[in-house]
Amino acid sequence: MDRGLLLKLIWKDNDMVEARLSSWNGEFGGTADIYLSYGVLPEMAHVFDGFPQRPSDVREFILGDLDGAGCGGASVRLHKIDLAGHMAVTLTVLTGTRNGANQTVTLHAPIEAAAVDNFVAELKKIDDEVGPTAFLRFNT
Repeated sequence: MDRGLLLKLIWKDNDMVEARLSSWNGEFGGTADIYLSYGVLPEMAHVFDGFPQRPSDVREFILGDLDGAGCGGASVRLHKIDLAGHMAVTLTVLTGTRNGANQTVTLHAPIEAAAVDNFVAELKKIDDEVGPTAFLRFNT
């Protein structure tokens, strides 16, 4: 996998969708299948749209369940890391319960504003359909 965060809808029914979130920063990675309500990914796109707008800008979005109830989840936090304007993502991924235990990974990676813009555009195109993907490329 390329360095980045990949979101793909893999299943849906009348009540919800299931997204697979995969991430890899070159050292650490994680994958979780996360159940979401319809419209969550466009909402995520709205939250991240235009990042960053000011030096103190921080954006965070929670997908699924991070309390360990067995459904999988992720926290995606976009933030500045210095006064020069360098940006990063901090991502925590929690798998659903497997064999009685959850697995968690937290990783950090540098990003660029253009990568966020591309990710937001791809999130807007998913539109709750199975198959399309959105990719947030990490700097190498």
